Amino acid sequence: AALLLPAVVPAYLEDGSYNFRFPNNLLNGNHNPIASAYDNIRQRPQFTLFTSAWARVNFKPWLNFTSDVAQYYITGRRVDYFDKEFGSGFGANGELTNYNSRRVKITNRNTLNFNYTINNRHRFNALAALELVDFRQEWNSISVVN
Repeated sequence: AALLLPAVVPAYLEDGSYNFRFPNNLLNGNHNPIASAYDNIRQRPQFTLFTSAWARVNFKPWLNFTSDVAQYYITGRRVDYFDKEFGSGFGANGELTNYNSRRVKITNRNTLNFNYTINNRHRFNALAALELVDFRQEWNSISVVN
């Protein structure tokens, strides 16, 4: 966004402080891209885990059952701090926001497979399957202004 500033619109004022007064059609009003890059905190640590397991049982040479289970787990945290001259902290003497999220998706797939051949000439095939999916999401957020 700093590259979008025309040369006639300074990012800094004469006293060395950031310029937060831009024309309405430029950088959404009070947003200074240099200030947001250096003077604000935005962290987004994230952890993802994917696990899966499967099993097959052969009841007969022509009849088998397969089951697999998979879990997808993702957790994230987001911390935003905007000082008193930028973003949502503008005019509020600064704002700190903390988000925590957690998503868990569990999938269970079951398959019963029937492959039977009579006299090496006639083949009969049948397949029955069932898939179950459970998805849960939690999201917590808190904001504090100074």
